[in-house]
Amino acid sequence: MGKPKFKLSQKKNSRSPAFQKRVEERTLRRQVRNASIKDDFSPSDRCVVAVPRLNVVPDGRYQQISVDGQHFPIKRPVVVSIFDGISARLVALTSLAIIPRTYFTSEIDEYALRIQRFNFGANIHVLGDVRGLEYQMLRNIAPDILFGGSPCSDLSSVNPLRKGIEGKVGTGPLFF
Repeated sequence: MGKPKFKLSQKKNSRSPAFQKRVEERTLRRQVRNASIKDDFSPSDRCVVAVPRLNVVPDGRYQQISVDGQHFPIKRPVVVSIFDGISARLVALTSLAIIPRTYFTSEIDEYALRIQRFNFGANIHVLGDVRGLEYQMLRNIAPDILFGGSPCSDLSSVNPLRKGIEGKVGTGPLFF
């Protein structure tokens, strides 16, 4: 209970003292780095950003990223995510310090939509069922990033009852 946080074990090793010292230094640096990533660079309690010394300032169409004192303006992307589920892709983007200008989601599961609304509120624009999306609508949105991962239970080799593209639910009726 009274052990220090960054204490190396006192195992005997047949390696040279110089080698042992390098290993101890590397291990200590790794422990300190991992602790500082978790403590200093986390934008919220729910996710960890592993990009060192990153400051993001969103400003309209662009966001400014500062890395080690250098400033880089980058365009904030318009994102469309089809088969979005609980919007885990949005969590991944924000944890990578990519703050979308607009985030459109295509999802029909009511429970997933409730989770989206609870977590992100008005920051998400719901497009509805993917079968209702048309080329002209996507062209008007002009997404910089388009995510998608259709249900594949009828195609998955893990499913012993899979029907392939002839299945009545899942990927078959959506695309074939």
